[in-house]
Amino acid sequence: MNGNYLLAALIILPIFKVAALTCIKVEQNEILHQSDETCLAELQNRFKTFTANDSLKRVSFSLIRKFDPENQDFIIDHVVYEYCKFLQSQSGENQTSSKEEQLTIAKTIFSPGDNEGRKKVHDTRSNLVNLEPNTSPPQEIDFGITYANSFMLMSMDMQNQIGNADNTEDSSDSIDTLDLLREPPFVITKRNRHFAMVGSADDLATAKKTANDFKKKHPQFDFVAYDRYEGNPYSIMMATWVSYAVAAKAVEFAKIHIQHDSLVWSCRGRDGVTC
Repeated sequence: MNGNYLLAALIILPIFKVAALTCIKVEQNEILHQSDETCLAELQNRFKTFTANDSLKRVSFSLIRKFDPENQDFIIDHVVYEYCKFLQSQSGENQTSSKEEQLTIAKTIFSPGDNEGRKKVHDTRSNLVNLEPNTSPPQEIDFGITYANSFMLMSMDMQNQIGNADNTEDSSDSIDTLDLLREPPFVITKRNRHFAMVGSADDLATAKKTANDFKKKHPQFDFVAYDRYEGNPYSIMMATWVSYAVAAKAVEFAKIHIQHDSLVWSCRGRDGVTC
């Protein structure tokens, strides 16, 4: 009798086997640019030699910084997918729960760069104050200087950025169709380090009013106000974390219709994390 119970238990046990780690393939719902395809190919090639001793964040950061893909989110989704397949390939079926924990942790390491410092304090898309903490603008912006001096500070560096940046994808698009307000990227590159600054204010109430007034006059656009930084005024942006071509197109429009001394401001940092 006891032998029959033992046999039944041995038969039932496999039914309760822990399910294998499931990797969800990345869906491609948009057109890929050459920079995306190149980075993706290098990413897949790199994972052929990826080991448990490699830093997932360092590998991803280096690839994105080197190949500067148009769509970083798409690449990061593939990083998570490739890492999931890597975990699947590791021996030890009884480690599935541990692998799931590792995959969950991996998904949290891709926080935006430059996520410390000043915060977004007003957004005409939501009219919320003190939005999520990882929407920080460049830390080294000095809006206390004049627009003219600000433009001079960035002009020399700008010549190299214009020549090297891959702006062909959006340079000919109508400004009404462009994605102007973007969140901080995982890696700050020449493709996403530019801003269109269309105003400043000495206090929060004025900054919010200015952004709202711009929105009322130009309802097809939205505007974001950033907090003070080291005593400098609040700033109102029409475009954030975009290519130079997009920022320049926004400024071109703003100079005619919004603020005549609007300008393109660009991050000067080269570490991929801060401006």
